[in-house]
Parts: sequence; structure tokens; C-alpha cells
Amino acid sequence: EFNQANPVASAPRNFRPQQVWVARGRGDL
Repeated sequence: EFNQANPVASAPRNFRPQQVWVARGRGDL
């Protein structure tokens, strides 16, 4: 589940912030 208000907290632990922002931009996760 992806919380757009707090993407870092919602992302898997092995995701870095950069990857989270990229995924968010693509609409993935």
C-alpha cells in the first residue's frame, strides 16, 4: 500500500528515497 502523503515511510525498507520518488512519478508501488 502506498501512502502518497508519506512515501518514504510507506515504501519497503530497502527502498532509498530516490527510488521512492521515481516510483511515485511513474505511479508505481
